[in-house]
Amino acid sequence: MTKDELIMLLSKDVRRFNHERSFHCNLACAMLRGTNLRGADLRWADLREADLYGASLEEANLQKADLRGADLREANLRGADLEEARLENALLYKASLCDAHLERARISYRGRTITLSGFDDYSS
Repeated sequence: MTKDELIMLLSKDVRRFNHERSFHCNLACAMLRGTNLRGADLRWADLREADLYGASLEEANLQKADLRGADLREANLRGADLEEARLENALLYKASLCDAHLERARISYRGRTITLSGFDDYSS
């Protein structure tokens, strides 16, 4: 499946995408602004520089996804699994990360890369 076919399928039918996708799928620079990607299986996906501004990624599986430089401003990542995700230089302004799993995710802060660890669930 070509990159353009993957992007089209992901933006139209997440369930079918989850069934047909291959690991390490290349979605770098994909234009997915405002797209409903709730529950998408994006483990190991290459989403570098992807435009996900305002996208709904609720409960999406983004384990080990490469989101370096991605635009995630105002994206809904509630309940998303971002374990070991690469978020260096990602734009996260007003992104909702409530209940997201961020264990060992890597982010940039003031030019330094930080690996997150030791999160506990205090919601009870």
